[in-house]
Amino acid sequence: MFNIGMSEMILIFIVALIVFGPDKLPEIARTLGKSARELKKAGDDLVEAATDTKRAADIEVVGVRESLSKFKEAQAMMKD
Repeated sequence: MFNIGMSEMILIFIVALIVFGPDKLPEIARTLGKSARELKKAGDDLVEAATDTKRAADIEVVGVRESLSKFKEAQAMMKD
């Protein structure tokens, strides 16, 4: 996702340790983990809603095509 290597991760950890201290670091990690989970869930929910909407639209398109086909058949029968 972020293309971060091991050396970058270690550097980020050291900077966070210096800035926040060892007491706050576990709390910050928990908060970041919860936020990441919530963000992923929101993204998954958004994808699911878009998929459901597309399926409903596809079903509607099929219904319209069937109605159009029946209309064309009736129109052809009237011409005869």
